[in-house]
Amino acid sequence: MPPGLGVLDPASWAALVLVSSRVGALVLVAPVFSARVVPVKVKTALVILLSLLLRPAVLAASPPEALRITPAAVAGVVVGGVALGLGAALL
Repeated sequence: MPPGLGVLDPASWAALVLVSSRVGALVLVAPVFSARVVPVKVKTALVILLSLLLRPAVLAASPPEALRITPAAVAGVVVGGVALGLGAALL
């Protein structure tokens, strides 16, 4: 198994938290998913599925020392997710 892809690796968990924060913010604001007709269980399943699928890409693109869970990092990815969702709403 390549380094950094193990389940118990701290960088793996940090990547999962940061990716799920961004995807969760995007799903919260994006026009298709923020509608009340979409059940919360579907939104939650979508966030979990996309986070698990995107985690290996984040691990491959970022050095492990860059993946740290800090309030500033989480706030940055949440703002990025909200910006993506609002950008989708404008289109």
